[in-house]
Amino acid sequence: MRLAALGRAGGPEASISDGASLPPPGIAGVRAYFAEAAGTAARFLAKPDGPRVGAVGFIGWDTHINEGADSGQLANLLGALDGALAAIETNMGDAWRETVVAVITEFGRTARINGTDGTGYGTGTVAFLAGGALQGGRVLARTVFPDSADVTPTAGLVG
Repeated sequence: MRLAALGRAGGPEASISDGASLPPPGIAGVRAYFAEAAGTAARFLAKPDGPRVGAVGFIGWDTHINEGADSGQLANLLGALDGALAAIETNMGDAWRETVVAVITEFGRTARINGTDGTGYGTGTVAFLAGGALQGGRVLARTVFPDSADVTPTAGLVG
C-alpha cells in the first residue's frame, strides 16, 4: 500500500489500484517520497482527534562521497528534507501554530571534506527545531574546530 492511501477518506483500509503511479526514479523520487510521507503524517497530526506526537524516519543519509554543497548526495537529501518540512507546514494547516518539529541525526560527521568530496564518521552532529510554536533565530551550541578533521562537541541532546 502506498503511504498516500492512509490519508485518503477511506483510511488505512482503502486499497490502491495496481495502476497507481510510482514516484519518479532518482532524487526526484526521493523528494516526492519525503514530501508525501511528511505531508501524510502532518494530515493525521492536524486532525482534532489525531495523535499529538508523530515520527518519520528517512534513510539514505550515510553518504561518504560526492556530498556536494550545491549538488551531490547530501545537497540533494537536504533539499528533500526541506520539501518534507514544507509539506508538514502546509498539511498541518492551523495546527502549525502549535507545532514543533525536531530534526535529529543519530551519528556525527567530520567537518573536514575528504579526498572524495565527502566526510567520514565523527563526533560533530546536528539537531534543529522548526515550527510555528517556536520563537526561532537562536543557536544553542557553538562549533569548535580543532586541528583535526573532527568537531569538538559543545552541547548535548540529553539533560
